[in-house]
Amino acid sequence: FLPVVAAWRGGGGLDQGVHRVLGMSALLNFQSFLVCIILFICSSTYVRVQFPSYITRDKEGMAALVYKGSVVGTRLSPYVSMACMSMGIFVLLF
Repeated sequence: FLPVVAAWRGGGGLDQGVHRVLGMSALLNFQSFLVCIILFICSSTYVRVQFPSYITRDKEGMAALVYKGSVVGTRLSPYVSMACMSMGIFVLLF
């Protein structure tokens, strides 16, 4: 189904549509997945610093996930910052 849609949208032949990827999800592309994870860790750490009463270890659901991301961002901050800088450079160049 995707090659037919790609060929129909692009106006090219069916062989061009087979090699073209349309709207790949961030979870299916490894580079985008890493960028999403790093941004989530950085964002949750920032939210925990700004609003410490909202992000506690006693929460459940999404708040617990944000707490775990903020703990990773706090404890591994040099590595997270290096990963954030390297992924930013990689996204800009490639």
